[in-house]
Amino acid sequence: MLSARYGWPKPLITYIGDSNWVLSIIGNYIRDHLESYYSFGMPYFWQSVRGSIIHFGSPPAYMNQHLYRQVHPSNKQILTWTHGQRSNLDPQFTERLDAIGEASLITDKIIVTSRIAEDTLITEGVDRSKLTYIPFGIDTHLFAPPSTEQRSYIRKQLDIPDTAYCIGSFQKDGDGWGEGMSPKWVKGPDVFLSVIQQLSHSYEICVLLTGPARGYVKSGLDEMGVSYRHVWLKDYTDIAKHYWALDLYIIASRDEGGPMAVLESMASGVPLVSTRVGMGVDLIDDGANGFLNQVEDVDGLGTSVSRILDQPKLKQSLSANAVMTAQNYDWRIISKRYDDEVYRPLLVNYELIR
Repeated sequence: MLSARYGWPKPLITYIGDSNWVLSIIGNYIRDHLESYYSFGMPYFWQSVRGSIIHFGSPPAYMNQHLYRQVHPSNKQILTWTHGQRSNLDPQFTERLDAIGEASLITDKIIVTSRIAEDTLITEGVDRSKLTYIPFGIDTHLFAPPSTEQRSYIRKQLDIPDTAYCIGSFQKDGDGWGEGMSPKWVKGPDVFLSVIQQLSHSYEICVLLTGPARGYVKSGLDEMGVSYRHVWLKDYTDIAKHYWALDLYIIASRDEGGPMAVLESMASGVPLVSTRVGMGVDLIDDGANGFLNQVEDVDGLGTSVSRILDQPKLKQSLSANAVMTAQNYDWRIISKRYDDEVYRPLLVNYELIR
């Protein structure tokens, strides 16, 4: 067995994220829920690991410079593929798609976080048997609907007027880690601004932003005279209470692997309006627990938002159904899928454990 061969008390898994805090957080949740079964190694020393599982939770960490070629052959390799289609204008995504055929021959399992990602890789020639669909999870203890007091407290803390509809956008949508004045095409900040401008003619809007590189959106909101608040968060867990301030959340992206905001909004009871990207397509039942619109459909997104703002009973129904949906994706459930569908079968099949 692996433990006897290498002197470890439990089978070793090394999960590798990158500088993106979300990907690292996903690895932490997997570790927290499976550490009674496995030892989790330090990601910085993955090149020295032998006879184990190395899970690359970040496509760039695996694909850039063809790092998948550097994994020792005694290890089993797992890649989580989030997003990147041929329609994506980012040349880095194109480079990864160009390399995924070769990488898939070496990789033992590729986890896709959405059915769109699964279809993309099959189109690129990846063997379907290598693919396993497991979406991101959510901490339903951390993300939960607020009480009236909690909602009132955070809105007062952020100085959001009682008369304003607060719309959330917590995704990094500017290039780099500075001001972010250059928009990331894939995140659709231009689409988001167009929707907000349309809505601002009929409603008092206050936009709540978090995260770095939001300069492009802030500049656009300034130009149209729409109020906003921008909060920098040092700790991921702090984002949960900011959902309490929202009346709804908009995802205007052109391509996504998640985003995490899908489940964060749902678990928090925040009505969600999204383009047909990533996990949103798999989790949102259009009109029942959220709204889906075509990519770049500004009018459709605006109409969906208006329906929510104008119909309190619909908003309440969407919220309740979204919370129920999110319960099925708690990290306790999703982590068990990692164990049942990926980790344990690999270890057993290759006689690394019995």
